[in-house]
Amino acid sequence: FAIQDDIAQNITDVLDIVLDEDLRARMLEFGVQDVEAYILYQRAVEISISAHHHRADTLEALEPALSLFEEVTRLAPGFSAAHQLHADYYAHQMGRAQRENTEDSLITLATARDNYNRLLDLAKNSTRDPNRRAMIDVDRLFMNESWVGARTIIDQASRTTGCPYSAWLQELTMLSGRSEDFVPYAQRMTQCDPLNRINWLVLTSIAYDAGQYDLAHEAAIAGLQLDSTDTD
Repeated sequence: FAIQDDIAQNITDVLDIVLDEDLRARMLEFGVQDVEAYILYQRAVEISISAHHHRADTLEALEPALSLFEEVTRLAPGFSAAHQLHADYYAHQMGRAQRENTEDSLITLATARDNYNRLLDLAKNSTRDPNRRAMIDVDRLFMNESWVGARTIIDQASRTTGCPYSAWLQELTMLSGRSEDFVPYAQRMTQCDPLNRINWLVLTSIAYDAGQYDLAHEAAIAGLQLDSTDTD
């Protein structure tokens, strides 16, 4: 373990990322043993957060993360969360293709949907955690052409524990009128990763939609405070 710690510290020095005790714990939670893969994953997460929060064109802003995800999953093929977050790029590609609605964009849409579902398959097959698997089902449902079985999937997601990620839970809960059921989940995610601005944005939206305006206001302030410390 001492040798592994030395290697980890050398990698973090090179990549200018601190692998503190919280990050080490998250790495173990993800079931990842390759330190380099986890650190590269953290880089990809940072790009994803910035792309969703600050950029006018999320798709282009996500592109720098693609090579990181490829390297992460080469080093750690069973890294479920990396496959799931990688899939988000193709979800945005699908959204753009649907908006353009041209002959070429329909081809792009089909290819993006195949890549999206392929990555979610890899994500789900790479974990036995029922909470993570439930949230992967949420992401697949939201981008599906059919919402058959939606009630069961949403019910399962509402019973999750821990810190399972979903890119599209916020939109799905509001569209289905289930925001109130997911306020505890959104609150929990801000505790799991309090420096992730997206978590505070999701809590703000879900709490507001559920009529919990004081909580929504507090979450919005917390998110704005993170913005004020952002040096990007």
